[in-house]
Amino acid sequence: MKVVGKKRIQHILVGTALACALLFFLAHRVMVRTPGVLETFSSYCVYPVLLLQRSLVSPLHKRIARTQDYKKLQEKVALLEQEREDLLSSITTLEAASHFYKETKIISSFKKRYQTSHATLVQVMMKHISEHEQSLLVDAGSRHGIQKDMAAVYKKNLVGRVVEVYPYHSKILLITDNQCTVSCYCSTTKTKGIFQGLNQSKEAHLTHVDRLRNVKTEENLISSGEGIIFPAGFSVGKITSQKPDGMHLKITVQPLIDVTQLDYFYLIQKSAETALT
Repeated sequence: MKVVGKKRIQHILVGTALACALLFFLAHRVMVRTPGVLETFSSYCVYPVLLLQRSLVSPLHKRIARTQDYKKLQEKVALLEQEREDLLSSITTLEAASHFYKETKIISSFKKRYQTSHATLVQVMMKHISEHEQSLLVDAGSRHGIQKDMAAVYKKNLVGRVVEVYPYHSKILLITDNQCTVSCYCSTTKTKGIFQGLNQSKEAHLTHVDRLRNVKTEENLISSGEGIIFPAGFSVGKITSQKPDGMHLKITVQPLIDVTQLDYFYLIQKSAETALT
């Protein structure tokens, strides 16, 4: 107990001495302005304290400042990330709206040529383009007024006909399918024939054309409206080649629509058509 008491007294005396030395140094500095022997001696005693303060306190302050700066930077980064996500969302919405507008602008202007409310704009959901079948699924069905045998048209071109109708979607058989035929005539020579699909997206045939008839290569084929499904006045393809085949001509036709690039088109009733001008 006596040893602890002596150490405590010694610590108090040393602290008091350092404090007196510091006070003396400050008072002398204020009053005399020039350092004396005692002040110089006191400076030796105070210098280690100043070094200790610089070595311990300054790094601590710097570390605290860096921590605060890091937190501020994290907050700014989080804010910028949120703003970036909001901008990307807005850009995506605008791009989708722009794409829809561009895709539907031309075919919407086509609809104005039909004085009917029976033209329904549909979007392609799935494509089945193979050597076995040429068909599409679209996002409209009986709940949207779609009926079997409605014609699918894009701009001034025939696309196909509705063969199956469900409540919320329908199946379109393309004119390039071998089960689909269209009565048509040549735009220049007025020669009539039957457009016949071959289950090929880039090739079809014009059949039932007498070999004595005059047909021109690059001539367009126009739907005649004969029958109960396809309306008149729509393009179906152009003639690419012809050659005699018995009593008839074997005529190759190139469809005008690339169905692999098709996203939107209209479904119309044949009875709703009006003359195109």
